[in-house]
Formats: sequence, structure tokens, C-alpha cells
Amino acid sequence: MIIDRTKGAKPLYIQVKEDIKKKIEARVYIVNKPIPSEDELINLYSVSRSTIREAILQLVQDGIIHKKRGIGTFVSEPKIGGDLITKQGFKEEMSNKGIIINTTFSSICSIDESNFNFSVKRVRSQFDVPLVYSESKLFLDFNLLEYKEAVNESLYTFLNSKSIVISKIIDEIELTFLNKETAHHLNMKVNEPALLKTRNCYNQYGSLIEESKSYYNPTLYKYEITHN
Repeated sequence: MIIDRTKGAKPLYIQVKEDIKKKIEARVYIVNKPIPSEDELINLYSVSRSTIREAILQLVQDGIIHKKRGIGTFVSEPKIGGDLITKQGFKEEMSNKGIIINTTFSSICSIDESNFNFSVKRVRSQFDVPLVYSESKLFLDFNLLEYKEAVNESLYTFLNSKSIVISKIIDEIELTFLNKETAHHLNMKVNEPALLKTRNCYNQYGSLIEESKSYYNPTLYKYEITHN
């Protein structure tokens, strides 16, 4: 790339930033692989170190690249966008966006077998990279332990097949810090920040059927709001 130094041209750091971004989009620089070092970028663009550092800072702030202390600067995984307002479960929502999600961990146990109350824990991943770890309590009228495989798919689609219609959802989203268990499931570090979505779901009769907490890796996932 030839830097435009003519009067009225974009600032040099913007030109460098945009070129690096284009190279990432064109897969010249690969996800989870390092981009050239500061010195290499200085030679490539024939600009000052401060210009390169400003361009890198902008890209880091945009979540396009990230720094690993003492190692280098790496291309970040692109964030997956989820709708802030939806009655869909995570896997169903991603499937509708054309994103393939797999379940890399799941467990079901009975909390109160006589009342069909169950605990479900799952890790949803893309290419086996964990995106969200969820802990749910389900209050049902049948034995969920007989349908373990179904839980690995879309829970809400499965519930609908059992004539349970999700009519109301209350979500709360906040910043949290991971404990040992949640960090383990997300392949993150203890006390790292994460997005926490707390959800209560009600069926067509107004009865509570699910209480859940879902922990999202904020470097890989974001929420989106569409205004029509």
C-alpha cells in the first residue's frame, strides 16, 4: 500500500488502520495469528512509530486485534452478534443466522424428581471454541432425564414439541466476573469479565418453567439491537 500524503488526505494512522483491517478481512492476516511487528509495520508503511501505535490502538479498541504481553499482536476472533430482544434459545437463534453451534458439554440432574425439577448445564461452542456456558433450572411436568439427547439441541424447540409454548421472557444483562467453574467451561481465567444474562421463562399459562444464567465470552460475543 502507498500512503497518501497529499493535502486533505486521511490521517496517516487511519490509512494504516484501514489497510490492516482490509488485510484481516482478506485473510492476509489470519485469526489467532500475529500481525507484523511494530518495526515491520514501520518499514512496510514508511511512517513513524507513533503512527503505527495509534493505528494498532484503534484496532484493539475496535476488537479487531488484541495484544499478548511479551508475545505480539494477534488477529481476534470475530464477535458473533445476538439479538438483545428474542424469545429464541441461543442455538436456535444462531441457526437462524446461519451460524453452526455445537454443544461441547452438557449435564442434566434432578433437583426434585417428584416434581420434575431439573438442573441443566451446557456449553455452546463454535468450532469447539466456547461462546456461552449456561446453568438452567427447569420446572416441568415430565421426566427430562428421558430426553438427554434433545437437550443438546435447541431447548425451546424441544419444549415446543412437548406442547410448552414460551409466552414471556424476562432477561437481565450485566457485567460479571468469572469464578473457577464458569472460567473453566469458557476456557477463560478466574476473575476475567464476562457478560451475564439472567433469564426467567414462562409458559402459555403464566407458569415459570425456566430460571437460567448464561455466561458469554465478551471477546467472541456481542448483543445487537435492531430498530425498525
